[in-house]
Amino acid sequence: MAELTIGQRIRLVRQQRGLSIRQASGLAGIADSTLSRIERGERSADNRHMLADIARALRCSVADLTGEPTAVEDRTAGRVAGQVHETLQALLDTDLDLPATVRDPWPVDQLAAGVLAVQEACLSCRYADAVAQLAPLLRHAHARVHGPDRDDALHALSGAARWAMVTLKCLGHSSQAWIAAERSHDAARALGDPIVIGVAAWSRGHAATSCGAYARGVAVALAGIDALRDEATPRAVQVSGSLHLLAGWAEWGLGHQDEGDALIREADRLARTVGDTDAEGDPHGLVFGVPNVTLWRLSAAVEAGDPGLAVELGRSDELVGSLQRGTLPISRQGALYLDLARALADSGDTGRAIRTILRAERVAPERIRTSAIARETVRGLVAARRQETDRALGGLAERLHITQ
Repeated sequence: MAELTIGQRIRLVRQQRGLSIRQASGLAGIADSTLSRIERGERSADNRHMLADIARALRCSVADLTGEPTAVEDRTAGRVAGQVHETLQALLDTDLDLPATVRDPWPVDQLAAGVLAVQEACLSCRYADAVAQLAPLLRHAHARVHGPDRDDALHALSGAARWAMVTLKCLGHSSQAWIAAERSHDAARALGDPIVIGVAAWSRGHAATSCGAYARGVAVALAGIDALRDEATPRAVQVSGSLHLLAGWAEWGLGHQDEGDALIREADRLARTVGDTDAEGDPHGLVFGVPNVTLWRLSAAVEAGDPGLAVELGRSDELVGSLQRGTLPISRQGALYLDLARALADSGDTGRAIRTILRAERVAPERIRTSAIARETVRGLVAARRQETDRALGGLAERLHITQ
């Protein structure tokens, strides 16, 4: 049986709740016609903020509407699913109040190298590689916490759990991602390092927004910013700036554009004080800098329904220059091209939208093939070009398991 589309899932849940389109759209704060077109498949449901509003109105999770995550590759789907389960089990077993689950834990330098390896896999959108490493890394870091290297082990445990959050979120497991973020937060608090606590707040905020909990994301990010008030090192500024971006984007999701703009402007100011950093100057993989600020602005514009501004930001000197210099990691390039494709599709420029989302897949195939948002964007492009033959788009739709 063909998999349900997001629109079909919305209609099914709405009917199960006994709500009319008018009632559901009123609760979600969107037009009746918009919800009706989404349910009929005439409009793509690829706006994260709108999906969160609809999920809240229907009293369900965003994941209930987007469905199961897409397999990274068919031949690895079973293996990845098993490793996701092992990672979740490791997260549950590595509560700081519980005893170690492994003997002879890895030395701290091996733990640190393991965190960096998972970080590099995530920044390169190699989520299958990342999830394969997470369970043993979490368990060995947790075991080392109970010995004389407690601080180094807590640092590694917080970092491993943070990248577990990123991996699980990008594979479509939002609830499990929140568990990982909480584990990162627990280890950071036990360590007591303000910067690590701030990075853990970044992790919790991202996990919250991936579940559609934008107010929670704002609160967590603002608390992290407050914890860094007295820290003035470049790394503290990077973390604070990243939290400002997250809080600003989430405020846009709540419809608080003025508050969101103010937070993103402050992030821009902070970015210009520290400048772009290389990998050595960015040990937490936050990629904070002026180009990333522009990327967040572009994403906010797409979600707010201003595709013209998003396309304009995509041509900015900051982004074009960073792409030419190769300073944006694969994960941020994939996000850029996906959001640009969405903006172009919303603008009616389907030809450029198709070329852009194909570029996104070339740059970051696992990111695109595991993204419900990307699938919905492609579904909309296929519907818009139904009368034309476009082999490249058809191939992408097939790889994303999209049926019409």
